[in-house]
Amino acid sequence: TGAFWDRTMNINLRGTFLAVKAGAASLRKNGGSVVIIASTAGQRGSADYSAYATSKGAQLLFMRSMAKELAPDRVRVNAVAPGWTETDMSRDAMTAFGREGIIASIPMGRIGLPDDCANAALFLLSDLAAFITGSTITVDGGADMRG
Repeated sequence: TGAFWDRTMNINLRGTFLAVKAGAASLRKNGGSVVIIASTAGQRGSADYSAYATSKGAQLLFMRSMAKELAPDRVRVNAVAPGWTETDMSRDAMTAFGREGIIASIPMGRIGLPDDCANAALFLLSDLAAFITGSTITVDGGADMRG
């Protein structure tokens, strides 16, 4: 429905926009790093979750735009794109799609954990990623390699 589309865009895209813009002045003054949590659905699209996939794809384009805008001020903007991850939100979808089939489609043989995504974000926020901006780390156990 239109209401569901609007709600999804407001949460995922408008919320990201407002959060980054709210911190932009401080970041420009002091330097720093932003990590946006996107989704592999935003990289490949989804027939079953088009509003979600579209909002996450838009987050990735917003991230790249902000990376270009803020780089001259020593601000890095990147994203983490989780695949299937053990979260409250994904459990219903995993049930609908078949958990065992999902696991079988992941080369590393398991569903991701929240810590997998957090560790990627921590890396991007750290000085180890000092020369990385406008990039997305896909955290999906290799599922994007399946074709």
